[in-house]
Amino acid sequence: MPPIRPPGLYEELVTRRLEAALEEIRGEGWWDEIGNLDPGETPGVLARFVHDLEEEDVVQALKYAALVAN
Repeated sequence: MPPIRPPGLYEELVTRRLEAALEEIRGEGWWDEIGNLDPGETPGVLARFVHDLEEEDVVQALKYAALVAN
């Protein structure tokens, strides 16, 4: 049986959106612990992140990439 973890986010990429949310809750007295991702876990974590993106986020990212490329 896997160990029971306290509630929270695990193996999440710290995006700008998540960083903004963390800043907000830090102001409310919450704390966070951010560490480096183990290189062996990187492909799986990135794949899950891309899979979980909402369609709108993907469209915005593609538009931004097109602007930067030009």
